[in-house]
Amino acid sequence: MNYTNYADCFLPVISPSSPIIANKFCRLPGSLVSITSQAREDFIIDSFFTKGNPLYGEKRFNIGLHKSASDEKWKWWGYNGTEVPYDNFPPMVNTPAPKDNYGYMWNDKGFHWALQTGENTDLKYICQSPACDTANVCK
Repeated sequence: MNYTNYADCFLPVISPSSPIIANKFCRLPGSLVSITSQAREDFIIDSFFTKGNPLYGEKRFNIGLHKSASDEKWKWWGYNGTEVPYDNFPPMVNTPAPKDNYGYMWNDKGFHWALQTGENTDLKYICQSPACDTANVCK
């Protein structure tokens, strides 16, 4: 068997919120979830959106992709208020409108999820935080 290990903990939040408020809720030391690879996307979907899981049946959820206020480039929120460059995964379905400033995932058909952009939509979301270990002592 193959396993993928992530040094992150994930928390699905079923109360809809705007991305900016959701990220504030997730911070210290976490952030809204970043989806930076197909394996990570599959893990998130399988863990939270399949039958019997907290976000089952949801068609959209907020993620940590945003247009950075510092340079207008798309970035992921990282831990402790940092930003990580968006590396074209997942690919954006459409070119973002000029006013778009946040990304969200949309279940457009079956098990297919697509990255969409918008303007601060209240949706359910997933927080991520570093796992507790000797380098990250949890309080």
